[in-house]
Amino acid sequence: MNKILKDTNYRPPHLVPYKKKNIEVRFTPNKVGVRLFINNEPLMAYDYLNHDSALEVLSHYYIAKGHCICTGLGFAVRENWIATKKEVTKITVIEKNKSLIKYHKKIGTKFSPKIEIIHGDANEYKGECDTLLLDHYEIINPMKLLPQIQQITKNIKHTTLWYWLLEEKLFLDYTYGIDFIFDYYNLLRTKLPTLPVLSKELLHLFILQYPHIDYKLMLRNE
Repeated sequence: MNKILKDTNYRPPHLVPYKKKNIEVRFTPNKVGVRLFINNEPLMAYDYLNHDSALEVLSHYYIAKGHCICTGLGFAVRENWIATKKEVTKITVIEKNKSLIKYHKKIGTKFSPKIEIIHGDANEYKGECDTLLLDHYEIINPMKLLPQIQQITKNIKHTTLWYWLLEEKLFLDYTYGIDFIFDYYNLLRTKLPTLPVLSKELLHLFILQYPHIDYKLMLRNE
């Protein structure tokens, strides 16, 4: 397991195969990977060898504090992880798929006492929190998420924001070298001002640990 995951008390989710109505959880033949299907469409995957799903939300773990609202339950990878932080006091999860909530109840997922799960649509939910962590959208093009995210941030009052695919967006917009990403991130904060103020080193950590990003490509102009 990645050293950062070990050092931050990460524990892989306990998942079991499942198929009922519109939901299916399917393991690969070698039992290393597992995929979640909703209405026969692949929603997410987990790799027990590389733990990519955890590394994709490393940024969420780092910035989480106080009362966190997390959109999208998935395999509860993020929620149980950030619950281990003493800085996190409460986690409200907004999940619109009732069958997914039932899946976790059926298999006996052990949720931290800090976690409450609400059945609802994150695009319509209104509330208040310290940290807003988004990972529920069906549009997964990182270049087309901004309007949807801006609307959610109007509905949910919060202090700090992060969203899944932000690292990928920064990488896709990368042009002139790794230092440019830091400048671009701060430019993005003018559109999403509740994104946290980060050091260049921490932002680079988020991006370089993010799966599927080519480290050598990022350094080609350095």
